[in-house]
Amino acid sequence: MTLYNLLALTAWRSEAPRAYGFVHLSFFFVGLTVAVYLAIKLKNIDEKRFNRVLFVCGLLLLIFEGYKQLFLTFYLNDGIFMWNNFPFHLCSMPMYLCLIYPFIKTYRKKKAIYTFMATYNFLGGFLSFIEPSGILNEYWILTYHSLFWHMMLVFIGLLIAFNINCSFDLRGFKDAVRLFMVLAVLAYLINIDVLYFTEQQTNMFFIGPLSSPLVVFDYISDNYGWFLNMLLYSTVLSFGAYIIYLLITLCFYRRSIEIHH
Repeated sequence: MTLYNLLALTAWRSEAPRAYGFVHLSFFFVGLTVAVYLAIKLKNIDEKRFNRVLFVCGLLLLIFEGYKQLFLTFYLNDGIFMWNNFPFHLCSMPMYLCLIYPFIKTYRKKKAIYTFMATYNFLGGFLSFIEPSGILNEYWILTYHSLFWHMMLVFIGLLIAFNINCSFDLRGFKDAVRLFMVLAVLAYLINIDVLYFTEQQTNMFFIGPLSSPLVVFDYISDNYGWFLNMLLYSTVLSFGAYIIYLLITLCFYRRSIEIHH
């Protein structure tokens, strides 16, 4: 059996599920219930087990993304890799961070990764279910990939919060913002390199120089340019992450003091 034929076995195709329809809402509520249950079940686990759970999450994301890339490249695009599908969007970051963080020994850097995934990535995963146009596809394998992927981001964020592994001081959140900025710069460099070295286009992190596909920000980038859009989008995203950080602090700061004393 060829790779194409193998991929064709999962190429179930029909009309894309409707936003706020049965598939969308049932997956959201069931998935969120499971994510909350597992996060509570796994709260207060020791560091070794916590590291193992996060690493397994990274492996699951890697396996799902690997199959998605094979499907997109060899089933839909005749073996031609499309750079707009390259997994370096904001919501792709936990796949890398969950796999590399066990090898990071610096406490502050590990805390920055935890805080980044519990704020920026949790926010991105949750908002994808609020505005689901980017995760509902006519190919069911792609739809369920996106639904599973973004619910995994929600679970990872909850897992980190329930295990009191976020930073609870402003310096810690600033480190998460710096990590976001570093990753955004890398995403921008990818966008520029793809435009320069290939005949394709991509817009990792949706920061430009191409127009943003996001609601509201598409109007800003089309009418006022990608640079202003990048500044506003990054600011709004970071403000949203800061709100999540404040909520985590409000809910878990007292318990973190009790645990460490």
